[in-house]
Amino acid sequence: MLKAVLVIACLASVTTQAGATEPPNTLTSVAELSSMCTAAGTTTQEARDGSALICWGYMRGVLGSYAELRDEATERRICIPDGGIDDLRLTNTFLEWTSRNPESRGMPAARGVYMAMSEAFPCSQ
Repeated sequence: MLKAVLVIACLASVTTQAGATEPPNTLTSVAELSSMCTAAGTTTQEARDGSALICWGYMRGVLGSYAELRDEATERRICIPDGGIDDLRLTNTFLEWTSRNPESRGMPAARGVYMAMSEAFPCSQ
């Protein structure tokens, strides 16, 4: 049984690599993430084609990484409210920030999420 699973996994890997002509689809800029989030819709009912899950998951990943990797000696710049924020608010916050900052469209997507959230949810001094 294990042998069969390994053979199938190897064949799937070879077939995928042989048929791949383009690099994997990745979000690299604020413009690309903004486009994905806009396609996701701004209400739960509008969410479609997995765009919402990719948009929300990407931003949650950026914020989660920031929360976990931030050095305690580094000044904290994002303070999410105690009740948290839902995915739609997260998306709308990012999209509103991108519309106010069109010059940001070429910057890395993760940096844009960070900047949008640090502006929307600053820590009290």
